[in-house]
Amino acid sequence: MAAVFILPIIWIAFYGRRVQVVVGLATLAAVLIIPILAIGGVVYPESEWRMVLVVLALLGGLLFLAKKRGMASLPLLGRRSAGVRRMEVLERVPLTPQHAIHLVRVSGKVVLIGTAPSSCTILDSALPEASPENALSTRP
Repeated sequence: MAAVFILPIIWIAFYGRRVQVVVGLATLAAVLIIPILAIGGVVYPESEWRMVLVVLALLGGLLFLAKKRGMASLPLLGRRSAGVRRMEVLERVPLTPQHAIHLVRVSGKVVLIGTAPSSCTILDSALPEASPENALSTRP
């Protein structure tokens, strides 16, 4: 039954924001741990702790693999830099599991980049800063 709780957390990790991932993980931990602490005894024997640890370890392993293979951005695991950011990912569109295009703002300049397992190519670096959405829609 606890495996059913993993699916929403994985979905949030793929499509959610940092706060949503943290709230989802905290809720999962609470749903699994509070009944053991509150009721205990015959209904929730001590072996339930092993199940909780297995579910949380399985979830951690799945999220790690998804992050490592580039299938999820997992904003929870991202690094924050102090100060002004000179680079910002505006959008990422996966083409295949290993190929994607990225719209990136670097020092005020918008750049379209294609990525593959063994390469990274600048596709267009002449996009205007004011409205990258309009620039992409008007290009041939």
